[in-house]
Amino acid sequence: MKAWHIVFFGLLIVALLIVDIHFSGNDNDFSRYNYNWNGTSQFYDDAGSEIITDYSSLYGRKNSTLLMIEPDGRFTSSEITALMRFIRDGNKIFISDEPGNSNTLLGILGTGISVTPANLSSVDMEYNNKRFIICYPYKEDRVTAGVESVALNSPSVAYGGVSLMRSSFLSWIDTNGNGKAEASEPLGKRSVMVRDEAGQVYLLSDSSLFINRMYGYKRLRDNDRFIQNIMGLSDNLLVEYRHSAAASADGLSGILSGLKNTDFIKISVIIIVALLTIFALVRREK
Repeated sequence: MKAWHIVFFGLLIVALLIVDIHFSGNDNDFSRYNYNWNGTSQFYDDAGSEIITDYSSLYGRKNSTLLMIEPDGRFTSSEITALMRFIRDGNKIFISDEPGNSNTLLGILGTGISVTPANLSSVDMEYNNKRFIICYPYKEDRVTAGVESVALNSPSVAYGGVSLMRSSFLSWIDTNGNGKAEASEPLGKRSVMVRDEAGQVYLLSDSSLFINRMYGYKRLRDNDRFIQNIMGLSDNLLVEYRHSAAASADGLSGILSGLKNTDFIKISVIIIVALLTIFALVRREK
C-alpha cells in the first residue's frame, strides 16, 4: 500500500470519528444532548438562545429572561448574588421544576412561591392517561396570552404567589397511585404555574413541556404557543446551563459534549475535508 493510501484512509477514519462525536448523545432526562423522546434537543435547536454557564455574565443585563430547566438547586453564594442583581435590574427568571430542587433558591430570592412533588391526576386528560392532564390559564399574563389549554405530563403542584395556570376541577392528588379519586383525595383545581407578586420570577411544575416527545408535537393543545410566550417574555432569552438538567452529560457523553461546546469540531472537520479533497484531486491527476 502506498504512503498516500495510508494517509487518505487515516484521515477518513479520523473524519468519521469526529462526525460520530458530533452527533453522539446520551439518554439523560431533559439533556440537550439527548435526541430521544425524553431529551430537549429539539427545543434547544430551535431556541437560538444565549447559553449561560458563568453567572458573572448576568451582570448588566437588561430586558432578559433566564430559563432554568430542572435546576439541581446547588447554587453558590456568588451565583445567588448574581441572580438577585439580575432581578433587581428588572429581568425575569423562568424555572421549570418538578421535584422541588429550586425551592431553596426561590426562598432566598424572597419569591413566596414553591413546588411540591405530587401525583397530580385528572379525568380532564390526553391519551386516556390521568397523569397526562389538561391545564388552563387562571390569570391573565404575558406568558398565557392566546393560550386556551396546555397538556402537561405528570406535573407536580405549585404554591404561593399569583396562580397563572391550574388543572381543572376534575383533578386530585393521587396519593396511593391507584388512578382513582377517593374520599381522602378531594377533587379541585391545583396550580401548575405561579409567579411572584412582582411578576419577575415564574415557576412551572412540569419540565416535560420541553422534552422532544412534547415539544415536537406542535398540535398538542396550545403547548407551542405557550412555549413561544415563555421564550418571548423579554427581548432576550438566556438559558441557564450550569445547574440545569439540560446540560447533563455523564461519562463519555460529558467528554463529547465538552468537545461540542468548543471550536474543535468545526476546525477539525474543515481541515480534514480540505485534506481529503486535496488528496483526491492529486490522485485523480496521476
